[in-house]
Amino acid sequence: MLDEPFNGLDIEMCRILRLALLKLKAGGKTIIVSSHVLETLTNLCDSIHYIEAGKIKYNIPKDNFASFEKEVFALIEKDNTKIIDKLVV
Repeated sequence: MLDEPFNGLDIEMCRILRLALLKLKAGGKTIIVSSHVLETLTNLCDSIHYIEAGKIKYNIPKDNFASFEKEVFALIEKDNTKIIDKLVV
């Protein structure tokens, strides 16, 4: 179980850690990764469980990552239009 495993790592260590995790996965190991960086999850995981308010809101298999990412980003943009507009004054 890893919480934000790539946070604070340089490029070389990120690559080494990713390769090590993929090797463990290929060997049949289950790896649980917690991250707020969606790209980290979509590049490494077989499924994503999206937690909101302490409960699993979505369970997304790998073949649905792209559509889920678009949906989440669209919601974020819609819900935060005022903040985005204020930042771009």
